[in-house]
Amino acid sequence: MDTNIILHRYKEFVDHHINSDDALYLVRMMFELTYQWFERYIAAYYHITQKYYTKAIWCLTDWWIDIEWSKIEWHKEINLLAQCKKWTHDHIQKKEILNFDYDAKHSKKNKLNTKHLFVTTTRANKDARKVAKEYWIEIIDCHELLKFRNKYSLDDFIKKYGRDKYKKRTYRTRFFKNINVIKIIEDYRKNKLFWKKQYPKLNTSDYLFVKSFSYNK
Repeated sequence: MDTNIILHRYKEFVDHHINSDDALYLVRMMFELTYQWFERYIAAYYHITQKYYTKAIWCLTDWWIDIEWSKIEWHKEINLLAQCKKWTHDHIQKKEILNFDYDAKHSKKNKLNTKHLFVTTTRANKDARKVAKEYWIEIIDCHELLKFRNKYSLDDFIKKYGRDKYKKRTYRTRFFKNINVIKIIEDYRKNKLFWKKQYPKLNTSDYLFVKSFSYNK
């Protein structure tokens, strides 16, 4: 079932004019990382590239706030609040943006000079982007995540926080899910006809499984 879902997402990215290597990168991010480690990757990216200090991560008390950063710029404290959606299904809708905006503005973490960031592994539709622009929320979707590779890629992150380094420690979840995305996609590329017979288009029950499999929050 995991293979079916991975191929479905990979082909969907390719169908939307994302080249095959970029599609593979996004699918790896979706299926190899747990959602906690996806949040850690985003936190690390902004720390390394924009010098934000990570004040909190996995903010479980605030349902719609996952990461809190801050930095001093021109003698002022700049704060950044983020919601991360490591989804493997659907697109970000208007309601997700409105929910995040409401909770971020009513959060005790929302101080003066606070920016709001919404990160997703999928895409945001037009209505979501319109609302985000109206409420001054920056959206980072799959297309923007691809640009992150130039400064701090998923492989850079994995190299620093890989299995070997952390396997002896106890964590709430594993770093990786036991899914070899690269092998699945490479096998698919070699023999598409075989995979088409083995894994046809997702039916309704499979799609419901995708939602239960991927909706981590």
